[in-house]
Amino acid sequence: MLCCCFISVGANATEAKPYGIALNSQKVCPAMQQTLGQLLYVTVDGFGPNVKQAIHPDYVKLVKLLNIGGVMPRFGSKNPSEIAASTEALFSAPKQPLLLGLGKTQLTLTTLLGENPNACFEQQTFIDAFLLKALGLNQAMGPVVDQNPSVELASHILNSYDNMGLKTTLKHYPFKPGFKTELSKSQVLDKLSIFKTLGKRSDFVLTTNAFNPQIDSKKIATLSREWIGLLKRDLGYNGLIIADSIPTLSKDDKFLRHLSKGWLARHPKDDPKAVFVARSILAGHDMVLLQGVARQTIDLYEQLAVMACRDDPEGRLLAARISDSYSRIERFKKRYRGALSYRPKVDKALVADVQAFKDKLNGASCAGGANQFEFLQLKQRILEVR
Repeated sequence: MLCCCFISVGANATEAKPYGIALNSQKVCPAMQQTLGQLLYVTVDGFGPNVKQAIHPDYVKLVKLLNIGGVMPRFGSKNPSEIAASTEALFSAPKQPLLLGLGKTQLTLTTLLGENPNACFEQQTFIDAFLLKALGLNQAMGPVVDQNPSVELASHILNSYDNMGLKTTLKHYPFKPGFKTELSKSQVLDKLSIFKTLGKRSDFVLTTNAFNPQIDSKKIATLSREWIGLLKRDLGYNGLIIADSIPTLSKDDKFLRHLSKGWLARHPKDDPKAVFVARSILAGHDMVLLQGVARQTIDLYEQLAVMACRDDPEGRLLAARISDSYSRIERFKKRYRGALSYRPKVDKALVADVQAFKDKLNGASCAGGANQFEFLQLKQRILEVR
């Protein structure tokens, strides 16, 4: 099962409360107003047990106010119509094209490379890509290449996403936490060769908190310039890099304080979560995945801005890194403005038919026969509206 984990910025991250949305202008220096937000990839609340709106109004305000770079809608619903309504509410909000991604578990997608592919793999990846695009998304959080990586299968997934105009994300770099930490550098590079092979075809790489003392003896990958340097220098990757997190980082303040103890000794009033995000950016990440209710996200944004506006070595370095990543993100969005901004008008009946076929593929052996004929009919309908 594929999942996206995040840095949680508040205790009640799953609740959507009616916070008043406004920046404390005394905290945010002008240089950060239009740049910092583009580095944040936030989750928002859509339809769910306690939220009957397409998107909680605070989140639409949040996206506009902070000039957010990317959004991953979080739903209590798997209804395609409701998800499409949520992405539509976000689509018109930003000043720049907004990255819109979605975790695969919410639509029961099956593009995880650790699973046993069958004769329907091409069908599945094509259908997955169509559903993501039809629901208003423009970024695929895949393929996953950290379990039993296969260049051939990953290429199938990338082809399907490319054909639908979706931006792609190789994950997870370097590998999941706890994976064979005794590997030498040469062995690590051998294990990561798929990033070198497919990196030029992918728009993003999503990192994890893996640790290997042969690469960096002190820091997890999320905070390590060595790991990011290896990705760029040794594996030749030049795209955008997003920092992910593991659940313990969002729940254990003691662990966060341990990771940031040097920084906190110099700035004891800084929030450990904000310090972790700042250090992720300093390590070389262009964006950071966050989750939390709108007011908490704004609080974290303001704390990061305070750090970047300090007239000290760390503040100046952080400000320079934010500026560099902002420029990289801006260039990317200008280059792909058309693809990121295009929202196809898709017949709801077609989406329903495709989802029903997808459910059939998930529950049966689907090699050839009637399923193949039905797939070809659906594919023709999809290509007519793509």
